[in-house]
Amino acid sequence: MMYWKRLPAHMRRGLFRLYLGVSVPWILFFLYRINDDENGYGHRYKVGSDIFALFLVPVGAVLVFHLINWILDGFKNHGLDVVGKAPSSIKSQTSGSSSSLSPEVRSVFEKLKALFEDEAAQVAGLPEPFRSKVLAGQSCDMISGAKGEFGTSLQNPIPVNGPLGEMIYLSNLRVIGSGVELMFHRLGSLDHIDIFELVSFDGKVWDILFLDLYHPRKSRKAPKGYRIATNSGSAQMLYGTNENVENFPGELLDAISHTYERFIGLKMRPREVREAIEGQKFQRPAIHIQRCDAALMSAQSKPGMKAPTNLIDQGRMLSRILLDPDECWKDACKLREYDAPGPVATCEIAFARAAVLKEAVHQVYSGIECGDIKAGVDLYIDEAFSREETTQEILDHYDGHSLKNVAAQAVTLYEENVFPLTQLADVLAQRLSVAGMPSIEIAPLFEEVYAEAVRLLKFSQSASKTAAGLSVCPMSS
Repeated sequence: MMYWKRLPAHMRRGLFRLYLGVSVPWILFFLYRINDDENGYGHRYKVGSDIFALFLVPVGAVLVFHLINWILDGFKNHGLDVVGKAPSSIKSQTSGSSSSLSPEVRSVFEKLKALFEDEAAQVAGLPEPFRSKVLAGQSCDMISGAKGEFGTSLQNPIPVNGPLGEMIYLSNLRVIGSGVELMFHRLGSLDHIDIFELVSFDGKVWDILFLDLYHPRKSRKAPKGYRIATNSGSAQMLYGTNENVENFPGELLDAISHTYERFIGLKMRPREVREAIEGQKFQRPAIHIQRCDAALMSAQSKPGMKAPTNLIDQGRMLSRILLDPDECWKDACKLREYDAPGPVATCEIAFARAAVLKEAVHQVYSGIECGDIKAGVDLYIDEAFSREETTQEILDHYDGHSLKNVAAQAVTLYEENVFPLTQLADVLAQRLSVAGMPSIEIAPLFEEVYAEAVRLLKFSQSASKTAAGLSVCPMSS
């Protein structure tokens, strides 16, 4: 299974569908042959060979897949690009004139040395005005005046020096007692405070930590239950990312690789993380899921943050998040191969997303609450498309009608056809006048929106039922 888990989710999905598409007809055919051989005169001698053939593709395909990956794995370079701890330290590799490293590899080691050891270099790489804000922050191990448990309370975040600082800090955390490293990703953020989810390499410890980005150096203090690795025991690779990983930690390696590419221009995947993911079955404990909810609710209820004052405002806020023009445009770009008109497609995707959001509201809320949130969605649609410029291309597509006049009717039509999502995709194709657009390929665009809408609504619903002042306690499995 380890080779299967390495593949990105979309590759696994495609190969699984291919496997089913070939295996199911194959099995049915040979089951028919076996039955025919059993009942047919003079053909029983074929039963054995047909039984063998029956398992040839379903089992053989799996064996061939693993055999090919095992062979290819033997050709991979398991050196710098995959090993978290090099045979000798980065410092020794970058010092001394006798090094046999090529200039390119030496440059990589030098970047890694700066990445992990030189806090000034980490800050220097930040863009303005971010860098100035970080340098102007308090140089401390714990923020003065902070309240609550260090690192596990929103009111007492861990001070670090920017995005690199927080990832290096977390990569150097070790579980007290076992000394096990931790993998991590960012759940979300509020202003300058990032919320990270962590899990130990052995899967026994799940936790949530809060980090404050705007400080010139990293804290030397560890949260309760952890210690900071130093000297030879410190990490030489990142064990997580400041991106959000939907399938955590299953798809963490891809996110780490992307993070390295962003910061040093080189894709790298730590072997330790790969071996941990392949060697353990990770499952969030129920209490940890509750703490994730509590962490995000704490962020939502932070003093000074402007929260929605009623359910109508909540509907408008959710619409602002899920109908973001940039996100709708990104989805529209995925339809270019079908010659979908760009500006019109962006608007239609926004209309369809609004319908998906309203369906999610219906699933989570009921009665007056449901009606108020939906009214907020409608109000946002009306306001947003009243301000939207109506270009000639849009006027031509909608027979001279402005977006303000089209929006409400379009959302209603999508609402009537929202499920199954393939049906919603069919309506989208019809409204874009695009022939040959496969609904089964377009529907996943809205699956993600629906899942995110339900998640946000449930968080909001839980927050409204929970007393103010929630705090998150450290977790030790």
